[in-house]
Amino acid sequence: MIQRLPDFAENHSAALCAEAGVVCNPSKQDELGWDFFIQYPSRRDPLKPADSQPAGDEALVQVKSTRAEPFVARMKLSNALRAAQARQPFFVVLVVAGGGTQAVYAKHFWRAKIERT
Repeated sequence: MIQRLPDFAENHSAALCAEAGVVCNPSKQDELGWDFFIQYPSRRDPLKPADSQPAGDEALVQVKSTRAEPFVARMKLSNALRAAQARQPFFVVLVVAGGGTQAVYAKHFWRAKIERT
């Protein structure tokens, strides 16, 4: 059994990003509701000069973890509001690790989702 599940979940998420070629920068001060700032590689256009190349996509990620159902991720209301107001896309990633199974779920978080909740 994984002893430090939250640490495992963050490390597992970072490893998945590395495997996919995504840069995964951790938060040094985890106070504003996100654990990682991730940056996707840019899609190069060979017909454009270097200074006109598009930047890669970016997103904020909050990692949560659980061992069993129900697969619920709890978040402070202030962090949920900050997620909805963020300029970058914001994802909540839930890592499930228990009973011999592992799964990762990701949900894009935006204002409409908060208004429904």
